[in-house]
Amino acid sequence: MLSGRCYERETVPFKAVDPVVDELRHWLSQLPDGEAGRFLPADLSVLARVFPVLGDLEVAGVSSRLKAYPLERALDHIEPHELRRRAFAAMKELLGNIWKAPMLWQSAMVRVFSCYERGLSALSAAAAGHDRKRALDATQRWAKTLMKEKLRYAPALGHLLRAGASAVSGERSAALLALEAAIPRLDDADLGYLAACARHRKGELSGGATGRELLERSRAFFLAQGIVNTERCLAMSAPGFT
Repeated sequence: MLSGRCYERETVPFKAVDPVVDELRHWLSQLPDGEAGRFLPADLSVLARVFPVLGDLEVAGVSSRLKAYPLERALDHIEPHELRRRAFAAMKELLGNIWKAPMLWQSAMVRVFSCYERGLSALSAAAAGHDRKRALDATQRWAKTLMKEKLRYAPALGHLLRAGASAVSGERSAALLALEAAIPRLDDADLGYLAACARHRKGELSGGATGRELLERSRAFFLAQGIVNTERCLAMSAPGFT
C-alpha cells in the first residue's frame, strides 16, 4: 500500500503525489537485482523529469536507461502540459506493471523468509550441540545470503542470525554488535516481534541497568501481544543465547 500527504506550504510541482512517488522509489530500490526493471515505464526519462527523486535510482538497469536520454536537453522544449501528460501516462504504466505482477514481490518475500527459517534451523541445531561446527557454518551462509538481499528487512534478519551464531560460539562482543545492527533495522521494517526478541537477547547479554531496561521493554511488548510463554518464543525466534 502506498500513501502520501500534502501540506499547504509545500512547493513541489505535484505535492499530493510526491510522497507516493517517494515510497515508490523506496520500494523499487529494495527489489532484488534486475527485478525493478520489469516495472519501469517506457517514458522513464519524462517521469524522472517531473519527479526528480526517480532520477537517482540505484537499481540495475535504471541508471543506464536514464543516461540514454539527456533530460535537460531533450525535454526542455516540450510544452508543460505535454510533459505533464506524458509523465502521468508513464506513472499509470508503472503502477499498472506493479499491479499486474504482484507475485514477483511475493516471491522475493518467500525467498527471504525461507533463507531465514533455514538459518534458524541450523542455529537451533548448533545451540543444541548437533554437529555444531557444520551447523554454525550453515547459519553463517544463510546470514550472508540474507545480507545480499535487497528487501530492506533481509539484512536485519541476517544480523539476527549472526548474533545467535556468535552467542553459540561464546563471542559476546560480536553478538552484541550484531544485535545492535539488527534492532534498528527490524524496527524500521515494522518487524516488532523480532525486534523485541533481539532487544531481549541484547538485554540478557548486556546486564546492568541497560540490560534491565531492554528486558522490561521487550517484556512489555510481549505482554501487549498476549504472549504468555516468552522463553519458548525466544528459543524459536532468537535461539543460541542460552
